Formats: sequence, C-alpha cells, structure tokens
Amino acid sequence: MSSGRVVASVCVVAAGLLGLSGCSGEKPSGIAPFTPGASKSASPPTTMKWTPEQQQVIAGYDRYNGLVTRILNKAEKIDMGKAHQVAKEPSATKFLQGIDGTLSAGFVRAGKVAYTFSAVTVVGDGASIQTCLDLTSTKFFKPGSPSEAPLQNPPPSWATVSLAREGGSWLVSGLKDGEGTCVTG
Repeated sequence: MSSGRVVASVCVVAAGLLGLSGCSGEKPSGIAPFTPGASKSASPPTTMKWTPEQQQVIAGYDRYNGLVTRILNKAEKIDMGKAHQVAKEPSATKFLQGIDGTLSAGFVRAGKVAYTFSAVTVVGDGASIQTCLDLTSTKFFKPGSPSEAPLQNPPPSWATVSLAREGGSWLVSGLKDGEGTCVTG
C-alpha cells in the first residue's frame, strides 16, 4: 500500500471511529463547566460525580459510541434511522459516511476506546463534553492480511463533543478532536 493510501486509510478509520471529526466544536457559553474530576470509562461512575442532567448528556454520548461500536463490529448494519437516534444532521450523515469508508476499505476494529471526561457543560438545550480520547488499546486491521500491520493509532488527545437536546434525548451534534495530547485515567 502506498504511503498516500495509508494516510488516507488512517483518516478514513479515524473518521469512522469518531464519526464527526471536524464538525462543530463550539462550546456553549454562559455557565462555567463543572469539573469534578475524571472518569475512567464512557459510563459515569456509581459515585455521583455528575449532576443528573450531566449524566443524561453523557448517556447521549454513550448511545452514540455504542452505535459506532456495534456497526464497526458488524453487529448492526449502517442505518440512517438509527443514526438519527444518536446524532443530529449533518453530523449523522458524516458519522455514517466515516464508518462506511472504514468498512469499505476492509478494516475491522478490535479493542476498546477509553474516554476520560473532565468537564460536562449544559446551557439550555446545548451541552458539551470535554474528554480525553484514547485509542491506544484499539487496533484497526484487515482480517486475513497478516502481511499488513494494524494501523498506528494517534496518542490520546482532547476532544470536545457538542450535543443538542431533542425531546428527552441528547444527540451528538459535533465533535472536534485532536486538541492536544492528554493522559487518560
């Protein structure tokens, strides 16, 4: 594989994993972020570090990540209806296009993505999550192709996830990643 195709493949894989790279990263203004400390997983710990509203925002992001994982593990097919249950447009379309590119290139994912939340800000019907995104335990590779090593993952980096409240749910509306390196956990 040429170096240009490797770079393109890494971009496709990252877009498939994150789904929304390059989308709106604007943070809601107004209330200062609540930063009680970091969580080691995408699910809030049982020791209530987050308010109930912040937990709902995190749950919205968890639903988004769960769908990404199920599609990349081929437990579910790409489905725009399901994407609209976890992400707003145009983010839902970009998210599915990224995953489709990853799968079409023949890559599969093994391992887990780690998230360390440092802040959850809620202002009206908008919210943002500041998280350290760690892909180091995740590998993207082509099955049955032992001559091709798994793609190299970037070091952990800060990401800002934007969400919008629709009805009783929080939907991902943007993601800006690669905002400097960080340490998880």
